[in-house]
Amino acid sequence: MCKNGGEYESEKDHEVRDNAAGAVAKIIMDHQNSVPLYRVLPILLKATPLKKDYEESIPVYNCIYNLVLSSNQLILKLVPNLVMVFAEAAMSPLETCEVKIQIRGALSRLLSLFGREMHPILRNLLPTYVRALAAILPKKFLVITLLG
Repeated sequence: MCKNGGEYESEKDHEVRDNAAGAVAKIIMDHQNSVPLYRVLPILLKATPLKKDYEESIPVYNCIYNLVLSSNQLILKLVPNLVMVFAEAAMSPLETCEVKIQIRGALSRLLSLFGREMHPILRNLLPTYVRALAAILPKKFLVITLLG
C-alpha cells in the first residue's frame, strides 16, 4: 500500500495509505473469495491504525470486525497484531465511537474464542494500551484483560 514498498512518512503519504486501506477493506468485504487474504491481511493490518483519513476507519474496522466475527482462520492467525492495532486505535481521540464499538465487538469475540490464550498477548502490552482496551470492553471481560 506504499509506493515502491518503501516507508511512508509525509502527511500526504499517510492520507494515500489510509485511503488505500479503506479501498482494500471494501474490496475484501465485497469480494472476499477473490482476494488473496493470506497476502493482503498482514499488509492491511500494517496500515492501521490510520493516521490522517479517518473516514476510512469505518470500512477498515468493519472489515476486520466481520472477519473476526466469522472466525476467518487467516485473521485469527494474526491475533497479536490485531490486539496491538485495537489498542492503538482505542487510544486515539480521533477515532469515532462507531470504530471503537467495532473494536469492542471484535476484541470481545477474540477473548471469547481464545480465553486464557490471550493472557500472554495482553500481558505484553504497555499499561496504557491495556487501559485503553479495558475502557472499551464490556465489564465481563475486564478481569481477563486486567488480571490476565
